[in-house]
Amino acid sequence: MKIERTGLSALILAVGLAGAVQAQQAATDTPPAATFNSWDVYVQESPRQCFAISTATAIKARREGRDVSVRRGEPPTEAFRGQLYVSFYPDAVPAQRGVVTYNAGYTLTAEAAPVAKVGERSFAMAAGNNENPSWAWSLDEKQDEELVRAMKAGADAVMTARSSRGTEVSDTFSLRGFTAAFDEADKRCR
Repeated sequence: MKIERTGLSALILAVGLAGAVQAQQAATDTPPAATFNSWDVYVQESPRQCFAISTATAIKARREGRDVSVRRGEPPTEAFRGQLYVSFYPDAVPAQRGVVTYNAGYTLTAEAAPVAKVGERSFAMAAGNNENPSWAWSLDEKQDEELVRAMKAGADAVMTARSSRGTEVSDTFSLRGFTAAFDEADKRCR
């Protein structure tokens, strides 16, 4: 099942994904504005955007019942792992705060929604589209708020998604430092 935001949420999503792609490029070109354990904060000017970003600390991949290795294509480095973003867009109309996105680094299938799991809570997310096939995002602003609340209280977040080849990949993200990184990115984009 493929779920997409509609109307204003779709417009916000387009802005958010463009910003997250820019944040990914900035993360490879510039040092973070701040670091809190497993989370880095990046700030972009013109338009002003702030991002709390973490890279997966563990990866598990299975295809047809067997463990397999994962080859990811974005950015083109061997060290790339999945990345989890929480973004702030104060110049968007309306301003957006705490938008949750995930870059798997491989083309996601449209047949299975990626899932974010924090503690006992699971959140079905929207899979990528033709322009952003490796990205997933929360379904709406309410889900952003619920997911962020769970992340602030949790120890780890696990993103599970299926690639277009049928490989199920689970990326685990430490949430140590998440609250401080979230608050810092939010403060820098007030």
